[in-house]
Amino acid sequence: RNLARLHMAQIHYPLIIVQGYTMDRSTAQSLADFVSRLSPDTLKGIEAVSKSRSETLPLAALVLERLLARTQPKDMVTSIYGVREGLLFGKLKKRVRDSDPLLNASWDFAKRYARSPNHELELCQWTNALFADDKQPETEEERRLRHAACMMADISWRANPDYRSGRALTIISQASIVGVDHPGRLFLALAVFFRYQGINAKHAPREFVDLIPEDWLERARILAGAMRLAYVLTGAMTGLLPKIKLFVDGKKLVLDMPKKLSDLYGESVAKKLNQLAGAMGLEAEIRRG
Repeated sequence: RNLARLHMAQIHYPLIIVQGYTMDRSTAQSLADFVSRLSPDTLKGIEAVSKSRSETLPLAALVLERLLARTQPKDMVTSIYGVREGLLFGKLKKRVRDSDPLLNASWDFAKRYARSPNHELELCQWTNALFADDKQPETEEERRLRHAACMMADISWRANPDYRSGRALTIISQASIVGVDHPGRLFLALAVFFRYQGINAKHAPREFVDLIPEDWLERARILAGAMRLAYVLTGAMTGLLPKIKLFVDGKKLVLDMPKKLSDLYGESVAKKLNQLAGAMGLEAEIRRG
């Protein structure tokens, strides 16, 4: 963990979260070789290194160097957990051990922060059709991240509107969650940031944007557009989204509303639908009745 913090400080990494921090083997080997040659007194003068670890860190770096040389992994991923946590984890029921830690944490966020947690579950299902089309295919991991983002989508509703996007970005990017790497963490944070700020927002933090793939950034904006449309339709009330369909039909993004809910369609809904369709390169269409 101290090696990861040291590397973050060296490269001025913008997200100081040890959990899930990844270095390729070559970088990790170079770092381990460098640290193994430093004296404890030198390490004590480095702010990123815990002074209590300065005596043993060169030895730990040497062990890591030998381990990387022997195992030849593609990457080294840092965990905040160790033997103690592993021992406790092994004592949990198999059902708990087999559950998804990211989705569990996201559901916990929904229960604590959302106006209606069940609405967030509906949002997960509602956006399934949007990403089932060939234009927006998703992997199982991308689907998992989308569902996690949906469960966190209402995280800032209590804040002043001018601060909701920044609050969401801070809470999610810095959350003590596991089961996700740094690009995935930032996908979640940016999706909810755009949900509050607008999908065409130009001032998302560049240092975060640069850490995720370009196609994930586009996907975050599209997901945020679907979230914005959902909330203007429902006001976070449960029971409405399952009755309203959003799907791709050829070159059109279709919002299909039953006749009894057609009065929900208005200027705000039309604006959000057109924005989302534009982000997907499609033409918006409303079907009622």
